[in-house]
Amino acid sequence: MPQIENARLHSRCDIPDECRDGLRLWFEESSTGSFPSAELELHRAVALVYADPRRPSIRALYKALCEMLDCDEWLSGIVVKRPSYEAFRHLVLTLPPAFVDHMRYGQQIGTWEIIKAAENTSATIASLTASVQ
Repeated sequence: MPQIENARLHSRCDIPDECRDGLRLWFEESSTGSFPSAELELHRAVALVYADPRRPSIRALYKALCEMLDCDEWLSGIVVKRPSYEAFRHLVLTLPPAFVDHMRYGQQIGTWEIIKAAENTSATIASLTASVQ
């Protein structure tokens, strides 16, 4: 299945009520490890992106996480411990399946959201065209 880069037409995040308890439990269970809480929060935030309708791969998310940590290390000069790929993969795969399925595949896009996205795209193209001329 190809990765769809621009599939998200809306920016709101509608988490169904039935997924909230599962996410809360996932958050609590993923709080173990030898990482400081700020780093765990970053790991969890990147793992949550797996549920995006653009369907990023776990490997792409891990690469993005490592790039963020590399950039932070370069800017601060402080060496940051990275999670192993296996540990990050486990974190992603323990996300509640109902949440992942709903966010990746189950959201309905309404007519007005499509129109709004088309307006934004048209405005962006118009501004790019105007800046070139």
